[in-house]
Amino acid sequence: EMEMIDGRKEKLNQWFKQTKDTLWYEYDFGDSWMHEIKLEKILPREVKTKYPQLLASKNACPFEDSGGLWGYYDKLEILKNPKHKEHQDVLEWLDFIGVDVSDFDPLAFDSKAVEFQNPKKRLKEYELNFDI
Repeated sequence: EMEMIDGRKEKLNQWFKQTKDTLWYEYDFGDSWMHEIKLEKILPREVKTKYPQLLASKNACPFEDSGGLWGYYDKLEILKNPKHKEHQDVLEWLDFIGVDVSDFDPLAFDSKAVEFQNPKKRLKEYELNFDI
């Protein structure tokens, strides 16, 4: 059984102190995207380098509200089969949420498109929007 903590109140450096320290992060409780985050190596800080940095990645991000891991894989299979009874529905839904299917590659990942946001600023905006 895992301890649930409020990610808005935690800092990663409280949990990652030595190599192989691991935690699980659940994104989107509805779709239940579980991420295992493991500290693989501690590198010396480089002068004039902006942190944090993405060092490695693979695969495209799943569609928003795709139904978790299995829903995402189901939608990918449906997209590959134009004769599938749900093919048109999935195409319309993806268009509605702003996904350009003609340009979507589930194996592609553009690390240059990743933007790190200021967590304090983002939390403040979140609290204002949701009246927390």
